[in-house]
Amino acid sequence: MITGTTLAGVYLAEFEEMWAGSLHEDKADSTAHLLDWDGTGVENFSPTGLAASEVWDELDHADQTIHFGMFCWTDDPLAGRVVERLGAGVEEGRGVADETRETEGGSTLIDV
Repeated sequence: MITGTTLAGVYLAEFEEMWAGSLHEDKADSTAHLLDWDGTGVENFSPTGLAASEVWDELDHADQTIHFGMFCWTDDPLAGRVVERLGAGVEEGRGVADETRETEGGSTLIDV
């Protein structure tokens, strides 16, 4: 659990941009992506930080399990990448996401 306010401030800035109407590629890349929390490196993934590309690269290293938590899953190529890794020997995939997007048709669902 991260209890500091620095990461919260990064997310607050990101949300304020969205609430002001800047979404997706219209958002500025104006927040920190690498933070230090009591000597531990923390990487903040956001749309302007090319999060999908970062996650894609991290999936290459998955050899036992894939765990994720997100509001919703909207990237079909990443969903396919998870399924591919599961077919290549990763034993388990588990995640937590908001189920409201499921009923709206905006998320790719992965049943692993």
